[in-house]
Amino acid sequence: MAHTQQDFPVCNTSDNQPYSIDFVNDVQTQNGEVVQSAVVTITLFSGDDPNPDSHRQGSYAITDGTIVTQVISGLLPNNIYSLNIVATTSLNYQVELYALIPCAAVYS
Repeated sequence: MAHTQQDFPVCNTSDNQPYSIDFVNDVQTQNGEVVQSAVVTITLFSGDDPNPDSHRQGSYAITDGTIVTQVISGLLPNNIYSLNIVATTSLNYQVELYALIPCAAVYS
């Protein structure tokens, strides 16, 4: 799985927000290729969370063109999570990307 080369800003434990990854550099947009579906998982990059994937909200990710969005909430403090997405395109290719989400106890 390839890294997006850009991670998300530090989140707070009370955040309930959408996180998006754009596959624009990984699909053939000039041929009209878009993301049709995606499987999202959340794993723990570092820290301690016995069930990191439980923080996904909703039964599936939202796809819009080349962008995949997943709502995430309740991340635990002092952990770094990995948002992993396997996208299937309209040309029936699979593309995998991940980005890290650091979580702090409190930020201002």
